[in-house]
Amino acid sequence: MTKSKALPFGAFPRGALGNLEGVDAVKVLAIYFCCGGVAETTWQRVLERVQAAITRLSLENLTLREKALAAKTTICAFGYYASRIAVMPTKTATQLSKMIWSFLWEGIPAPVRRTLLQLPESEGGLGLSHVLTTSKVFALKTARALYHASDYVGRGLMRNWCSTNAAFLKADRPLAPLAESPSSFYKSAANTMRMLEKEAPDCDVDEVPPARIAEEIARHQITPDEKRLSRNWKRKASKDCRGIPRSVHGFVWRKNWDVLPTRQRLHKIGIVPSPRCSNCRADETLAHALFECPAAKPVWRLVARDFKIRPPPELKRNRGAFAKLVVVCTIFTIWKRRCLAKARRKPVRAAFPAVSRVRGMLWQHLSEQLESSGEEKFLRRWHTRFFLLQEGKLRLPITPF
Repeated sequence: MTKSKALPFGAFPRGALGNLEGVDAVKVLAIYFCCGGVAETTWQRVLERVQAAITRLSLENLTLREKALAAKTTICAFGYYASRIAVMPTKTATQLSKMIWSFLWEGIPAPVRRTLLQLPESEGGLGLSHVLTTSKVFALKTARALYHASDYVGRGLMRNWCSTNAAFLKADRPLAPLAESPSSFYKSAANTMRMLEKEAPDCDVDEVPPARIAEEIARHQITPDEKRLSRNWKRKASKDCRGIPRSVHGFVWRKNWDVLPTRQRLHKIGIVPSPRCSNCRADETLAHALFECPAAKPVWRLVARDFKIRPPPELKRNRGAFAKLVVVCTIFTIWKRRCLAKARRKPVRAAFPAVSRVRGMLWQHLSEQLESSGEEKFLRRWHTRFFLLQEGKLRLPITPF
């Protein structure tokens, strides 16, 4: 008894506990409960765990897509776990969203509207579902799973606490009395079910994962203008090479959204005083920076000669997987050189170092692909005359025989 503690309910006198120590909350399976239900301590622990996870992940060199995956899994895991049995407070959900946004964009505004970021990755988003909506979907799925479980002994009590808000359970109205004030948990589940019937009618709540349900809600909520932007992103992404280098993912994603920070774009929103290119003093549009600038044209000529690709303006005629990979790596390298010129405040025009960087990116990426996929699958996808495969390794530089 010396190790026992008591949690008094209602008006139970603490003096009647004797030598037992009274507590305000107890911890069961990482969730803190008080006499009124899930304690506020639980949501404080959610935010503490989120901050610890973000601090740990910030030390890693993660791409934008990897950060989004970490946000949906590691960062939100405990919050969604607690949402299975309690309604996440709006304040907690708002704080959690702000912390995730700060982690993703490192404190700067997101380049794309939040509603678009909630779309699936195949439609230009990052699958970053709305935290509060997703937590309510978890609550709804839990309530329905419990009620329809054949061995659940609390079905009658659950039906009582739902009061008249039991349509989401597909339950008949019982003859027994119902609670005058329905539980906030079940009221939230009922409201969520009504919302899903309007905004995600084709989703089976019991079978479809919460992340997919949230993506369907995002599709329904975006405006016609945002749908047009998403279609444009998909059209551009369909022309890119599949399986691009990890370091290029974020750049290509921004390029397809037309949100790369060119001088013209920054000048338009009042961040820089002049739209002039750092390499040639012409107005810097995205097309100018990547294809038309005197610092970019020699790079394209050398890359086209070395790898036999179609240079601008005929890039669309490069249909092979290897040719598309070369194009993506070249565009990324030219953009990095443009950023270097801006940082140094003087032109950077040497072409051969850029071509060497393209070769290095190709060699590293193809070596990783060979190691991860095996020889047969690798040759089926990347077969080209610009390298040799000997004894399971890339042996020669990526140059013509």
